[in-house]
Amino acid sequence: GEGEKILFFATEMEKEEIQTMILAHISGINEDKILNNYYENPEEKQRVYDAIKIMNHYKNNFMFVRVGDPSIGQIKTLIRKQVLKYNIKYVFYDYIFSSPGLLAEYKDLNLREDVILMMASIALKDLANELNVFVMSGTQLNEKWKEYKGIRDYNLIRGSKAIADKIDVGGISLPLTQEEHDSMDI
Repeated sequence: GEGEKILFFATEMEKEEIQTMILAHISGINEDKILNNYYENPEEKQRVYDAIKIMNHYKNNFMFVRVGDPSIGQIKTLIRKQVLKYNIKYVFYDYIFSSPGLLAEYKDLNLREDVILMMASIALKDLANELNVFVMSGTQLNEKWKEYKGIRDYNLIRGSKAIADKIDVGGISLPLTQEEHDSMDI
């Protein structure tokens, strides 16, 4: 409720896509309904209009940067610039992945992909400490998650388990298995 400024550092999505997701979240209306301008009743449409007013009221608190093929140097420069320029306290980095720019940055050193991904994770952690900001990010899971039995841990991270070495809090979000669902007391 304080109206804090945030930076969303996107690697794939455009600002318009992010804004529609935010609008759906604030209004509680399914994003497809908003995109297709199809509402079941006037109350749903009004909730979307009210959410638009809220977004407009706080529009100066949402900073957006998009780099489709980021390198660690670009990530650090752009986040520093935005944080210092706009007094940002919260940074949301779309997700850590093996972009060609990231891999090319270290090609002459012959580093493995997992080491480079770990370096990207370290860069985000270092920025959080240096700039005294909250940084949240994500990464992808490997294909093993589909058949994995037991505790879902860092072994499911795609590209580099070392990404998890620098996080303060982490979680893996997956659909419940039938066994997990059956074990719940609902």
